[in-house]
Amino acid sequence: MTAFAAAAGVLAADPNLGTPAVYTPAIGAAVPCRVILSRREPDAFSAGGASRRTTGWEAMAPTTAFGAFRPARGETLTIGDIDYQIEGAEMDPISATYTLTLTLSGPDARGA
Repeated sequence: MTAFAAAAGVLAADPNLGTPAVYTPAIGAAVPCRVILSRREPDAFSAGGASRRTTGWEAMAPTTAFGAFRPARGETLTIGDIDYQIEGAEMDPISATYTLTLTLSGPDARGA
């Protein structure tokens, strides 16, 4: 484990930043983990005023948070009683963290 991966784990474990979550892969048992949830906003600095980035949710998680699994589109991340569908999962260049792009799923999506 690199120092950056260890630092990502410390940040996610911090109760002021991280929150408990449950990752549910397409195949296999659910995995309890900790993530840092943030709200995505449109890119205010895009050329011509048209943003390529949409409003939604992102979660940062250490790569170690999911055990042997690699998060993928269509899987679920549950935080509290809210289910989010994973729309994308990107690992950083040094393999320390995943950034998960999320949308509300199920009944929660109607109120969004």
